[in-house]
Amino acid sequence: MKYAHKPLPAFSGMSRRRLLGSGLAALDALASKNPLHATEAVPQKPEVRLRFSSWLIGLQGDLDQQLDFVEKAGFEAVELRGGVANNRARWARALNGRPLEVSGLDWGHFTDMVSDDAAKRQKSIDSLKYAIEAAHELKAQVLVCVPPRHTAGVKLPDPIATRKILMETLTPLAGMAAEAGTSIGIEAVRRSSVNCLHTLVEVAGFIRESKCEGLSLVADFCIMMEEETNQTGAVLSGGKYIKQVHLSSRKRTLPGEEKEDEAQFLEGFRGLKMIGYNGFCSFECGKANYQDGVLKSMAFLRDVWARA
Repeated sequence: MKYAHKPLPAFSGMSRRRLLGSGLAALDALASKNPLHATEAVPQKPEVRLRFSSWLIGLQGDLDQQLDFVEKAGFEAVELRGGVANNRARWARALNGRPLEVSGLDWGHFTDMVSDDAAKRQKSIDSLKYAIEAAHELKAQVLVCVPPRHTAGVKLPDPIATRKILMETLTPLAGMAAEAGTSIGIEAVRRSSVNCLHTLVEVAGFIRESKCEGLSLVADFCIMMEEETNQTGAVLSGGKYIKQVHLSSRKRTLPGEEKEDEAQFLEGFRGLKMIGYNGFCSFECGKANYQDGVLKSMAFLRDVWARA
């Protein structure tokens, strides 16, 4: 990327203090334009608000009772997982007449898509195509997908080759997703679990290079706390490509239950406000005590959001 250079100011008669201040201001301005820190100019937008989505794991009762709880708790959407594509008619009936949106469908990981077994690759592609159809029917905004996993029993190519295969394979699928009104959301995942695309800037770069409207980025606070050095900078590096956010502490407990949560969510929420993020923030944590603790966690997050 090339930047237009402005003439240097005349420094005659300028004090050393003013000169230093001018230099620091220029460095701040340059950092805000650095593509490693932000995908575009990111002025804070006052209209953004915190919109919660919930998974149903850890909730009591049958499906209708779970959805009743989600509505009464103040969630605006649900993130569906667990073979949703094969049960989409059931989900469509359950959600019919409810004000809940579908923030995302949890599809799985790309491991088989980069396998040296042609049959596995084709099965993975067909599965994602089917999930795109389900997302269209349920009006799901994102298909949450994870990079190839080390532990899935498949011998993976090196990270560069993996990235190349994914680029070639996902480009036509992303076109299908865009036409269906959804996106393939690539979640940045810790390097101990997957062999590429560990940080938000890496996923954003992959999407930018693909030039595909149907690819998006899923930002997970648990992963960000481990992989990123600063949550605000991480979110700015993801920028406009972030279409889904997962909420969790570093230990996958409910936000607000760990000592570092306040500082980490303040940083991350500040970044989300700066990019004007109006997508959903979906809980992905605390299976054991989710229903008992989620209302307290929502109150904690609303307070942090207001101060971010």
